[in-house]
Amino acid sequence: MTDLAHHALPNRTAPNWWRSLGAALVVQAAFWLVLYPILYRATDRPETLAIEAPEVARLSSASLQDLAAATFEPVTLPHTECCEPGYRAFRFAVTLDDVPEQGLDLVPLISNDNLMTVVNGTVLRLDGRMDWDHLTYHGNNRSITQVPAGMLRPGANTFVLVAVRKFVPYIDMNPPLVGEHVLLRPILSKRAYMLGPYQDQSIAVGVVCAVLALLLLFRTDQRRFALWVFLLVLSWTLRNLYYRWVDPPYDGTTRVFLYFVLTSFLPVAWLNLANEWTPKPWPGVHRVSVLLMTLATLAFAWLLYGIGPAGYDPSGVISDTLGLTLGALAMLRLVVHLAREADPRYWEAALFGLILVLMAIEFYQQWRFDRSTGHLQMSLPFLLVAFVAAFIGRNIRLFRSMNEINQLLREQLTARENELAAQYARQGELLRRETLLDERRRVMGEMHDGIGGQLLSLLHASRHQALAPEALHDGLSEVVDELRLVIDSLDAVGSSINVAIGNFRQRMTPRLKAAGITLRYRNDLINEPTHLGPREVLHVCRIVQEAVTNALKHAHCDEIELTVAPSDDGSQLEIVVRDNGRGLDHTAGLGHGQDNMRRRAAAVGAVLTVDAAYPDRAAPGTAVRLCLPMQADPAAPVSG
Repeated sequence: MTDLAHHALPNRTAPNWWRSLGAALVVQAAFWLVLYPILYRATDRPETLAIEAPEVARLSSASLQDLAAATFEPVTLPHTECCEPGYRAFRFAVTLDDVPEQGLDLVPLISNDNLMTVVNGTVLRLDGRMDWDHLTYHGNNRSITQVPAGMLRPGANTFVLVAVRKFVPYIDMNPPLVGEHVLLRPILSKRAYMLGPYQDQSIAVGVVCAVLALLLLFRTDQRRFALWVFLLVLSWTLRNLYYRWVDPPYDGTTRVFLYFVLTSFLPVAWLNLANEWTPKPWPGVHRVSVLLMTLATLAFAWLLYGIGPAGYDPSGVISDTLGLTLGALAMLRLVVHLAREADPRYWEAALFGLILVLMAIEFYQQWRFDRSTGHLQMSLPFLLVAFVAAFIGRNIRLFRSMNEINQLLREQLTARENELAAQYARQGELLRRETLLDERRRVMGEMHDGIGGQLLSLLHASRHQALAPEALHDGLSEVVDELRLVIDSLDAVGSSINVAIGNFRQRMTPRLKAAGITLRYRNDLINEPTHLGPREVLHVCRIVQEAVTNALKHAHCDEIELTVAPSDDGSQLEIVVRDNGRGLDHTAGLGHGQDNMRRRAAAVGAVLTVDAAYPDRAAPGTAVRLCLPMQADPAAPVSG
């Protein structure tokens, strides 16, 4: 059994105020002068593009059809939508003189349970689901979204942020940050780290602390102190996990209820930990605090389950009041103890005091200004420092008696870790080389079979003057389009159907317009197929390119319609290219082209059909329809 040192303090005649004060000043100075500027202090607001014509509309669902039919009303930012949950569309415009080569960065700054980003009528980003009955909560995992250059255009660009709230009756809208990717991303890099990897690291630290606290609980005679250490670390870790768990197995009401319970339990745990850390705990503190927590939990249940969204604000008042009161009592308990008794645990007291100060600041900000500093949630790693300091500072005979065994185990473990690290390094290098060779072979095959053959044919025809200048120009344009498709397949956004077809549309529109052909484009795709990589997307784009090129060359049409939409049951992605030209009977030379399209369709597990677009007309036109499964068939072979 271990023996906690604070229950066997040495006798002293007077408190050593200077050491206690010095330790507290050192810890506070280290945090506020060193760690705070690095981790928490906000950077200067970056130079961003102007947000024009902000408007808000209410939607019945997060579909593009409802968005197109919505009635928008102008608003002044910042703006708060109150007081009913539901869907809101926040629309604004950004004007570009020229499209940046690497696109834009977007930081929405809108409170939500989940968010869909639409740029110029095309869905750019949707994490998870926005269906009311199957909602995922990706809104808590805020991140920076890159808008590819292919989705932008010179002049006015329309952005729409479709937000959903399942229970919370407020949607706060602040001016979003929009700027050039190369200028904005370096400035916001710390924000991206704090909102993503740092949160996951905090959860990992919390899990380690909870395991250590649980071990301490079963090894010490002072069970009550160890219990509150464990409950504090566990509740703090669960609160951090709450924000990162995007698809919990309960409804929105329960989710908000758990938020208030976890948030309110933290000050209860802090008060009891501070009380039990002292040599002479105040009697009855744990009973009264647990009773208050129980009453608060019952109040949350009645307000949230009984009243509904209207009970959100009263629940917040109860949680903030309880937190502020118990946090102040925890600080008072430490101050009273240090003022009355000499305590040799200066650094532990200083570390506990720092975290309590952060907790008090957090609840004061929530109560006074209705906003969070984020310091409390982000300070979880400091709890590990305090816990390790308390753990090492104790006289634990178990560790001292097993030093030789631990040293031997450490040496064996280090040797094994070195062997595994070397093995993983070799495997990683082999995998990297194999990946590079596969990608090189793929690109060389694309260049040889497609672009290389076309260039050789054009070179031969040019030498023998077998092609007119206009035909030679058209052939070279097709080669450039092929090269751009290959380059797109190497890009980070090469596995996105929306982005790839958007880039293709941007390239083809000027050529069609010059030929007197109008391109009508409609894209209703929100959730893209989950199994398509850059190679498969390249196949799809080449099928679309072949269909549009055939219509341009042979159909004698003045209108081409390109439609991208899911099927009625959502199991298929349908891409249709229609023209109003002469139709299949008058189209020559398409046999080889159709064979190529069907071969590419088979490579991605799709079905290609070619029919008359308008059978009842004199000029029936041609419709090329590609039906692609939204999910991979487990029994289907992987395309090579």
